[in-house]
Amino acid sequence: MVRDILIKITPRSIKNLRAIMLAYKVYTYDILRYVKYSNSYNRLDNDKKVRGLLTMTYHIIEKGLTMPETRYGFGKEVVLKLCGLCRKYIKEGYDAECLEFVHSVRILNEYLEFHKNNGFDVDVQITKEIEHLVKISGVKGCSQQPQMTREEFNKGGKSVFNEFCMSRVTVRNYIDKEISDDILNDCLSMALKSPSACNRQPSMVYFLKDEGIKKQFLSFQNGNRGFGHLADVIVVFTSDLSIFSSIGERNEAYLNSGMFAMTFIYALHYHGIGSCALNLSVDNEKDKQIRNLLNIPDNEVITMSLSCGYVPDEFMYAQSPRMDIDNFKTIK
Repeated sequence: MVRDILIKITPRSIKNLRAIMLAYKVYTYDILRYVKYSNSYNRLDNDKKVRGLLTMTYHIIEKGLTMPETRYGFGKEVVLKLCGLCRKYIKEGYDAECLEFVHSVRILNEYLEFHKNNGFDVDVQITKEIEHLVKISGVKGCSQQPQMTREEFNKGGKSVFNEFCMSRVTVRNYIDKEISDDILNDCLSMALKSPSACNRQPSMVYFLKDEGIKKQFLSFQNGNRGFGHLADVIVVFTSDLSIFSSIGERNEAYLNSGMFAMTFIYALHYHGIGSCALNLSVDNEKDKQIRNLLNIPDNEVITMSLSCGYVPDEFMYAQSPRMDIDNFKTIK
């Protein structure tokens, strides 16, 4: 009885202050862990950080090699950065047989081979750096970005689930063919079957079709150069904060939206439509600009975006090799 009375007479402002202090404590807990263990400050003080940066850097070169129109001599700074990271990896005595390191050296070799086969003279500094790295690394051979036909892509989208998953690839090459509203709505219906916290279904999508809006939106996103303009539709995913009720659910908006987006991507694949997930981890100013452009209310957090379109008769895609499953599991 006393407790109930105290709850009734305690001003709401004090209750709100307590909630704010709790939120501050919890978010500080998250931030301190992120600052300590992430590579935000480029402190390459362990092999995992170097391997993560190797992957991020070689993937830029992979994308460049698979563009609809690859620009000869592209990415000089990126190539030199990857060479430097590989040298550091060797100097620190890290595992020279790990996938990230081996693929980095092989992608650099592929970079040289690609330009050689197309009669383009690569910058002398780059050639010397790569050749020296190959010599000291002991890694042989070069990678090869794979190709796929539209027939193969569509066949995979209609196959049994394990084959379906293995056949989906990120596509950065689209033809000039419109995705109908019926298909987008069908993909949305499938995505709505994704799990959500207590079935509260916070996910929202914005379909960008207008060429002017698409162009302006893509200017806020750094990973679409060379292909984003080819997408028939850009999808922007958000999550409504209104339906969450405690600081313990602070990550639910992103978790729910991520599952929703993955189902939507699979649904596109089922319909023979290629897609590429586009990172939207932007600063405050860009977040505000995107909100203003698309009229996204403040109660929604912007989680990610997606370029999508029908695929050409034949297209290349980034090899992006996956690590062995033993790297991802712990049994207790």
